[in-house]
Amino acid sequence: PTAFLLIIYVKTVSQSD
Repeated sequence: PTAFLLIIYVKTVSQSD
């Protein structure tokens, strides 16, 4: 659950950079 959103967040940040 929460981890899912966290993964997406990290992925988004990583994608940005």
